[in-house]
Amino acid sequence: MNTKDLLYYNDFGGFTKDGKEYVIKTNEKYTPAPWSHIIANKNFGTIVTSGGGGYTWSKNARENKITTWSNDPIGDNPSEKLWIKINENIVNCMPYETLEGYEVHYGFGYAKYIFENNEIKIETLIYVPIDNNKKIIKVKIENKTKQKIIPEFFCFVEPVLGVAREYTKKHLNFEKNEYGVIIKNYYRDVYQEEVVEISSSECVNIDIVDKKILIKVQKEIESEKEKNIFFEIGVQESAEASRYSYDTWETDIDEIKRYWEETLDKINVKTPVESMNIMMNGWLVYQTIVSRLWGRTSFYQAGGAFGFRDQLQDSLMLLYIDPEATKKQILYHASHQFREGDVLHWWHPERSNGIRTRYTDDLLWLPYLIYEYILKENDYTILDEMVPFVEMQTLREDENERYGEVTITKETESIYSHAIRAIEKSLQFGENGLPQIGSGDWNDGMNQIHGESVWLRFFHV
Repeated sequence: MNTKDLLYYNDFGGFTKDGKEYVIKTNEKYTPAPWSHIIANKNFGTIVTSGGGGYTWSKNARENKITTWSNDPIGDNPSEKLWIKINENIVNCMPYETLEGYEVHYGFGYAKYIFENNEIKIETLIYVPIDNNKKIIKVKIENKTKQKIIPEFFCFVEPVLGVAREYTKKHLNFEKNEYGVIIKNYYRDVYQEEVVEISSSECVNIDIVDKKILIKVQKEIESEKEKNIFFEIGVQESAEASRYSYDTWETDIDEIKRYWEETLDKINVKTPVESMNIMMNGWLVYQTIVSRLWGRTSFYQAGGAFGFRDQLQDSLMLLYIDPEATKKQILYHASHQFREGDVLHWWHPERSNGIRTRYTDDLLWLPYLIYEYILKENDYTILDEMVPFVEMQTLREDENERYGEVTITKETESIYSHAIRAIEKSLQFGENGLPQIGSGDWNDGMNQIHGESVWLRFFHV
């Protein structure tokens, strides 16, 4: 692709003219920092980067990593790698060492890496099906020479199956089969029964050293012909589950593109500034959904948790795309409120464990979202929805926060009552008649400041 055809090209990348892809193409070895892209469905996802890094998770991006998250503020060390060996020459399918010679395309629901020289062209497509908890990697190699070639494909994976490999490594159990490896980890608090599969569309040779997997596939490609090889990192119900049908990849891509077209076309903004249109009509919505609501992760923070303030704010955007989803988020968050009116600042849904704090703004996002939902949908029935509370010992006077498990009450109250409890809890004023700062007010960095908040009073109004 000619970089002159890219909008807002900055010596590293730019948008295609329709705004639906961001293309990285440069003569530099690396982007200034790893430029990442999240590809996910509601239960499964992966982060990919400009340098081929990232990781894969299932259901919870922190608690249930499938491969290793680098947790490096500068570097981009991959825990999944693909390369091809032809005779004695090795070509990386992704730009692990340099971006020179590669194109990286980020699209809605997929990523594509392209490398080409005088002998071969390699196109590596990565996607997550809409309704299947798998990361599919399709490698298309074109033989541009006048002779048959016999490339060897290598797929390296460093599995985790939990929070961090240093804790899970000794518990990983491997079962080889004709097409790959089944991995299990029964020694963890959650997802003990989940079965992870690393496999290929072809019969493979497998090496497992230090509980790291190397899958090898060999394939003949005639002169001026091309072949597709598929690799998969995913979860399945059991070790005996039927194999994924790689013949459906075109249908999968069509479904992904159709899903995002239908979702993103619900908002159409036209301004005199094209960059604003590109971001508002696609990328901001896409990133909010896949990163903030589904994945709850990013390159620099693999959180996995729900934040009371965070995901309520994010779901406000859905009012104009999927108001029912906003309503469900309101009900879900309300069920993480204490009877006293305060709320869990964040929590992991698997065990209902989270952190109780003195944050003064968290609880007010509940009545605010309820108000915005009713204003938009004219649906007052939400006020009658009945949801429970959570219970945990109240904070001592010398405690700003406490992490622990909560219990869910059998008692339920209406959403209206939950909103009233939140508002009443927030009405704690200082000597100047302004609300007191508990542990920050929308700025978590102010959690050591004890004073009064002009911002929170504005929020009250």
